[in-house]
Amino acid sequence: MDNAMAAHMPKPISPQTHRRIDMLVFPTTVALVVWMFRRNRRAAALIAADAAIQGSALLSTDYPPAFIPAMSFRDHLRFANLHAACSAALTLLIPGIPPRDRRILLGLSLAPLLLNAASRVEDCQGVLHRKRVRVLMKARFQRSGFIDQRHRVW
Repeated sequence: MDNAMAAHMPKPISPQTHRRIDMLVFPTTVALVVWMFRRNRRAAALIAADAAIQGSALLSTDYPPAFIPAMSFRDHLRFANLHAACSAALTLLIPGIPPRDRRILLGLSLAPLLLNAASRVEDCQGVLHRKRVRVLMKARFQRSGFIDQRHRVW
């Protein structure tokens, strides 16, 4: 039932738009660290950890075009969902954070889930996808007998 509902949900955000949003969110998150540092250092440390993870995901995701294509866009969305859940859990479990700052941190954890829910994965044709398709096609031709190990036709 969940897959049927997810298939009918509109996903208006392309991978390129998702990348642009990530590129805007990263410096905003760093500015939020500086602002929160004066109010609560524990909350600022959590936001700094989020910013570090966001920055590494931004650099290593294979959006078309990619900086360092280490993970596919689909893996980026899975990782971001896991990161958002862990970030929300840490926000609720770490003591010494006032309720007002805790709400800010929970909102910061909720934002990636909403962005990922509205992002299209099917459009992504990055570097890793093209390499994977080439490897699969080569293996399929070799198994079928059309091409031998040196790529010669039988």
